[in-house]
Amino acid sequence: MCAILNFPDLTTRNGLKDVHADLEAYDSRLNQAFKYGRQNRNFKIMGGVVAVWTKMCTVDSILQDRLIDAGLLERVMTLTENSETLGLALRFLNVITFHFGKRFALEFRRYVGKLISLWKAHVDDPMVPSLVLGILAHSPSVLQSPSVRIELSPLVENILETLRQPALTSWLFDHAMAFFGGSSSNVLSECKNNRSYLLLCVAMLRSHDLNRRMQALRGIWRMSSPVTCKYIATFAIVGNLKKCDYPSDLSAILGEFGQERTEALGIKLCMRDYVALHSQNTLKPDPLALGRALGAQIMTNQFSVPQKACTGCARLRSCACCSDWNKCAPECIVALRAASEHPSDLDLADALEWKSTHCEKDGGKKALQVARNAISRVPSIPFFYYAVASQQHNVDHLDTLRVSKKGLKCPDIPLWIRTSLLRYAINSALHISTAACSWDQRANFLAMLISAHEDSCELIRILPPDSMFMQGDLSIHIIVTLLVRGPECAIDGPEMQEVSKKSEINNKFMDYLGIPLGMPSLVKDTRKQILDNMSDALQEWKDTLEITNGFVAESQESDLTFADHDESARHLDTWLSNFEDEDRRAKPGQYRWWSAEMSKEQLTPMRCTWCERTSAVLKKCGQCGTTRYCDSECQKSHWAEHKSSCQGKKAAPQPTSEMRIK
Repeated sequence: MCAILNFPDLTTRNGLKDVHADLEAYDSRLNQAFKYGRQNRNFKIMGGVVAVWTKMCTVDSILQDRLIDAGLLERVMTLTENSETLGLALRFLNVITFHFGKRFALEFRRYVGKLISLWKAHVDDPMVPSLVLGILAHSPSVLQSPSVRIELSPLVENILETLRQPALTSWLFDHAMAFFGGSSSNVLSECKNNRSYLLLCVAMLRSHDLNRRMQALRGIWRMSSPVTCKYIATFAIVGNLKKCDYPSDLSAILGEFGQERTEALGIKLCMRDYVALHSQNTLKPDPLALGRALGAQIMTNQFSVPQKACTGCARLRSCACCSDWNKCAPECIVALRAASEHPSDLDLADALEWKSTHCEKDGGKKALQVARNAISRVPSIPFFYYAVASQQHNVDHLDTLRVSKKGLKCPDIPLWIRTSLLRYAINSALHISTAACSWDQRANFLAMLISAHEDSCELIRILPPDSMFMQGDLSIHIIVTLLVRGPECAIDGPEMQEVSKKSEINNKFMDYLGIPLGMPSLVKDTRKQILDNMSDALQEWKDTLEITNGFVAESQESDLTFADHDESARHLDTWLSNFEDEDRRAKPGQYRWWSAEMSKEQLTPMRCTWCERTSAVLKKCGQCGTTRYCDSECQKSHWAEHKSSCQGKKAAPQPTSEMRIK
C-alpha cells in the first residue's frame, strides 16, 4: 500500500520527517484510497489504509496527534457501523490504545459510550467483547474523565457476566483482570461494592497460574481501605503483668518456648531498667555511664525507650520523663564519642544517636544516615541493619530487602533483630514481586516470592507466642503460601491448621496483655477476606476457574478470528495482529513505543525527554540544544529538573517566548 501511494519508508526517521513535512497530501491519498475501498467493499484496500494509519500512529506520537486532529478517529469509527468492518475498527483502536498520545485521550472519550453499546449489541460474538474490553483495559484513565458519562455498575456486571461464559478465552479474561486492576477510582468504587468481583479474586488464588494468583491478590489489596498505624502503650502491658501471674496454660506455653525470650518480659525489664537508670543519673549525673547503659539497652531490647508513647507514663513525648531524655541523650552521645575507652563505645554512641533522631519529628532521613554510617564503619553488627530497614521499609523495598538479607548474615543475631529483619525482608519481597507481572522478569519475581515464603516459614517458627506482631506475620504467611503453592496448599490442610492454632494461642496472650485484637492492617484484612470468602468464591466461580486452568501458557494470546468471517476479513485480522505482536515481542527494558524495525540508536534522538513519547520531529531546548521535547508543555514540566544541567547560558531563567524549543 505504501508503494502504491508513493509513501516514504516509515521505518526511518527521514521517512517520517517527509510525511510530517507534507502530511496533508499524504493523508489525502490515504483518505481517497479508504473511500474507494469502502465504496467497493474491498476489505484489503481498507485494511491496507488502516494498517498504514496504525503504523504512523504507533511510531510517531506527534504524527498521531496531527492525524487525530485531521479527523482520523471519526473516519475509523464509521467502520463500526458495518458488521463486516467492525473488527477492523476495533483492532485499530486496540493497537492505538497501547501507544496513545496527548490528543487521542481527548478525542477517544467521545466514543467510549458507543463502544460499550457495540459490546451490548454483539454480546454473542466473542470477538467484539474481547476487543472492546482490551481497548478499555489499555486506556483506564479515559473512564476517569468527567466528560465520559456512562453507568459503570452495569459495565462491571457485564464484564463479570462475560467471565462466566463457557466460551471464555484467555485474551478476554486477562484483559478483564487488567481492566479491573488498572482502572480509575470510580471503577474501583464499583468493584468494592460488587461482592462477585471480590469472590472472583479470592477464587483466582486457587489458579494454577502464578501470574493470575498475583493479579488476584493485587485486586484484593486494591479493595482494602488504607490503614492508619496505631501504636501500643507498653506501659499498659507492664501494668497487666503486675496484676497477676499468667494463667497456667499460658505459663506452660511460655515455659516450653523460653520465658526469657518473650516480648512481654522484655518490655517489663526494659521499663524497669530505664526508670532505674534515670533515677540513678538524677542522684549522681554521669553521661558516660548512662550513655553506655542506654546504648546497650537500645541494641539488646526491641522495646528500648523512648517509644512513640513514653514507657514511664504512656503519654506522648511531652512529659517530664521525655524531656529528661531529650536533654540527656545528646550529652550521652558526646560523652561516648569523647571517651572511646572501649571499641564498643562508638557503637553505643551510634545506636543512641539513631534512637534519638528516630524519635524526633521528621528525623527519619537523619536517623537513616546515622545507621548507614555505622554499617560502613562496622559492617558486622546486625542492629544497624535493622536500623536501616526500619527507616525505609515503606519507601525503598528493593534496598530494604538487600539490607535485611545482609543483616541476617551477621553473627550472633538477637532473636528480636532476626524476627524484625525477616519481617522486613518478607514484606519487601512480596511488594516487589506483586507490584507488576512483567512476563520478561517473571524469574526474578518468582525468586523473590519463594524467598518471602522461606523467610515467612522461618519467622513463624521462631516467633515468641506473645508477639504483638504475630497476627500480621501469620496473615502474610498465609498470603505468601497461597501465592507460592497455589491449589497444592489446602485451606483446611495440616499446614493451615497449624497456623490457625498459633493464631488462637497468640490471641489469648493479646487478650491477657490488654492489646486490642482488632487493630487493623492490610495483611490481616486480606487474610480475613480470603479465608472468610473462599468457600463462596469457589462455589460461584468454579467453572471459570476450571476454564482458566485449562489455558495453555504458550498460547495465552487467543485467536480472535472466527470461522464465520469471510476469507478477506480473516487475512486482515491476521495482518493487523502483527502490530500487536510487535509490542509483545519487545525485549526486557525496551520502550514500548519502539518499532520492531527500528534500532535503539535510531530511536534515542526521537524520544521526548519528559514524556518519552517518540517522534521524528522533536525540537531541541533553545538553550542547551541537547534535550528534546515534543512541545512546550513538556519543556515547562521538565524545566525544574533540567535547568540545573542546562549548559546554554550561565543564568538559567524560566523559559520565555524567545528561548522556546527550536
